[in-house]
Amino acid sequence: MLRFIDRYRGLILLACLQVLPAVAQNASVSENPAVIPAETAPPISESPPTPFGFDELLDRARSGNPQWAAAQTLPLAAQGEVLQAGMRPNPVIGLGTGIEAPFRNTGTSLSWSQELELGGKRQARLEAAQARLEAAQRQAQEVERELLLELRNAYVELLYSQALEALKSEALELSERSLTLTRGRLDAGDVAGVDVMQFEVQVAQRRSEFEETRGRVLAAQALLNRLVGEPSGIPISVRGELGKSYSLPELLVLQQISDGRADLLLADARARAAEREIAVQETRGISNLTTTLGIGRERTYIDGDAISPRGIISNINDSGWTASLQLSIPLPINDTNRGNIEKARAEAEGTRLTREATQQIVRGEVAQAHAQWSAASRSLEPLQESNLENARQAQRIVEESYKLGYRTLYDVLQSRQQYLELRQAQLDARRSLDLALARIEAAIGQPLGDNQP
Repeated sequence: MLRFIDRYRGLILLACLQVLPAVAQNASVSENPAVIPAETAPPISESPPTPFGFDELLDRARSGNPQWAAAQTLPLAAQGEVLQAGMRPNPVIGLGTGIEAPFRNTGTSLSWSQELELGGKRQARLEAAQARLEAAQRQAQEVERELLLELRNAYVELLYSQALEALKSEALELSERSLTLTRGRLDAGDVAGVDVMQFEVQVAQRRSEFEETRGRVLAAQALLNRLVGEPSGIPISVRGELGKSYSLPELLVLQQISDGRADLLLADARARAAEREIAVQETRGISNLTTTLGIGRERTYIDGDAISPRGIISNINDSGWTASLQLSIPLPINDTNRGNIEKARAEAEGTRLTREATQQIVRGEVAQAHAQWSAASRSLEPLQESNLENARQAQRIVEESYKLGYRTLYDVLQSRQQYLELRQAQLDARRSLDLALARIEAAIGQPLGDNQP
């Protein structure tokens, strides 16, 4: 025993420094810190909710997410704009009457006026509105693409958090089991009290890690609740496989596929709409022709007795119909729409440059996502199940040897830490692989076949 203490003097001193504050704090509870009762890990859930697959979450999001639903109204509003653009000016009907003194001349007239649009105004408006309709449809698709990426990331995060929670729960259980075993060996005089103290420290650390992971699960559940439009009080659990293996097309192929991405098509549609708007503004400078058709009836009555001296003229009572045709058009002396034309041209140039910038961004996102996926794949290769099983078996052998007194506490802690770190590294690599896949699919604007996690 003395040789053991002398050999691991530094490790024992470090453990004492770590646990002395805790021992002092709990001195009133127990005189012997080696027999502090260990708490058991709280149950994860008495009645776990039914786990959802990604496709089920996607269906719920499409029916319950208000942002998703709001995006679908954009094309409806643009369809109303197309309908409005095709409207023609309404005719104007006029009715008038008048009396002219002193001879009581009366007249009644009816007129019909129609403004005729010249220069292709209506056609230009229709083409511009249809281009904006296409842009609205692409905008809705872009909102869906962004929400799909957010949903995929939240799904992978919850899947990872659930797996990490199970790992931390297992680590806590292992530490508590070792603490119970070491207390028994302490009572038998096989180990020193410092061994118990170290396992107590480890149990506290594992419990803290477990609770932290529980909080991570709750945060991921809250995010998924929001994305699918469910009440935040109802927890969501998910099912699936992290880091599912799949084959990925070459980078050049992925970039070619990305040419059909929603935001790139949106930039194209906005550029076309801006070009059409130039034609709309140019046609507005062309004057419209207004035609007016009129028909009237005039009646003239003169009382001869009212003229002095009487008898000069006889009574006059006459009436007749009149018809008229009038054409009017403003003189285009001043270009009253020049400012709007210059504005439309500047906006068209801006949308063209935006389209070029969007294409560069899309290509860059594809390349970045592909690089992340490649790095995640390489990091996952050494973390195969065979290596993980070897670490698990080594950890069990060391623990059994410790029970029999052939291994030291340091060996147990070292083998267990190696096993847990290897498992978490595998989880981290699988999570990175799935997140990279989600970014690739968002970057190219479509799913990659059956590669859903």
